[in-house]
Amino acid sequence: MEEARAGGEGCATIEYVVTPDYQLHDVVTLDASNRFFAREAKAAILKWQWQQLPAGLLTEPVKLQTRFEFCLETVEGRCDPEQLNARTQCRGDDMLPAVGYRVLVRS
Repeated sequence: MEEARAGGEGCATIEYVVTPDYQLHDVVTLDASNRFFAREAKAAILKWQWQQLPAGLLTEPVKLQTRFEFCLETVEGRCDPEQLNARTQCRGDDMLPAVGYRVLVRS
């Protein structure tokens, strides 16, 4: 929230292992434009409902990476996936954009 209020944008790439019983292990930050984005990306991964996946999809642990792109949209469409990929500071092809909008509040 602090970064969004300040107009901050950035990224974080999280690597993690999912076991056949859908437990998470070895959740680590590979890249992050700052510690706030890293913290929130890790928290998002841990909140995902892995146990709701059908039983038997995994027969062995799988190492995955997810890149989160935190972007504040403007009328120019700067949160378009192609634009995010062009200016990211984080590695990874599995990208999940988290898009927000600036709202001007007048009192």
